[in-house]
Amino acid sequence: MPVAAQSSAPLKVSIALSSFSIAQALSFLAVDGGFFQRENLDVTLIDARTGAGAIQAVLSGSVQFATGNVDSALNATAQGKRIYVPLRLYSGQPGYLVISKKFAGASKVDTKAPLMDRLKALKGATLASPSLGSTYTVFLKKAAEVAGANIAITYLASEGMVAALTTGNIDGMIVSSPYAEVAVAQGAGVVWIDGPKGEFPGTRADDFVIPLSVPEPYAVANPAVVERVIRAYIAASNFVKSKPREARATIRNRFPNQDDALFALMWERNVPAFQNVIPDVDALRRAQEQATGTFAQQIKALDPNSMLLTDIVKKAR
Repeated sequence: MPVAAQSSAPLKVSIALSSFSIAQALSFLAVDGGFFQRENLDVTLIDARTGAGAIQAVLSGSVQFATGNVDSALNATAQGKRIYVPLRLYSGQPGYLVISKKFAGASKVDTKAPLMDRLKALKGATLASPSLGSTYTVFLKKAAEVAGANIAITYLASEGMVAALTTGNIDGMIVSSPYAEVAVAQGAGVVWIDGPKGEFPGTRADDFVIPLSVPEPYAVANPAVVERVIRAYIAASNFVKSKPREARATIRNRFPNQDDALFALMWERNVPAFQNVIPDVDALRRAQEQATGTFAQQIKALDPNSMLLTDIVKKAR
């Protein structure tokens, strides 16, 4: 009897998230909705604050899975630290560029002006991004390059950006929900570029931005566990598709600082991104093609099919 009881105990698993924002809704839903529990998994979610931090945590072995940005996973693989990305937990671009009302007013450009006018108006701006390796930093640099606008980029944790915008220490910030909505609701800024609507240059609604990342050694040694985690995420995504309002209510307590109207707004803006988790080779290849930095050439040479764990995903489905 003691042996049987021990064997049925839930397996403890840790997942590092790049932030505790609405972009991570499927992880919250998989926990709070009991989808991990149905797979006999006891999952702890850890806020790594950045995508690079989440990937570093999984590479160090302190967690088993990560939901860091795809750039960090590709970069690690290009360095020989092989990472699998069997699912995308957010389809499209979750970031909003929010600029201060003061900067927007001085630019004399309206928030509804053509995109190129808004991009050119960023000339001279100091904009905050979560980290040097963040996908958001790539977006900012690309936007500035397209418009020929010189910008300065500084790096702050998402939690501190709204305060920095309010005090005038930065002119703008690129963040996901709820930080963007909080800044607007507090009167600190206005949405200048809308990522979920595909406004950032070179982005699409099915971009591969936030994957589930699994280091190869763990995936090889624990394929059944990986399959159970994947199955829980797919079930959570299907729940969003079939019962979006119930899914919203399930994770409502994760955002206690937002009133009901604000939370409903950010859920509505982002909910389509949680309904398409099955890997897309073309989207992953586009992510490789957009790679910049030291390992750009190695990243572009990676075979996306070899990173997707397609067989395990098929079994999980």
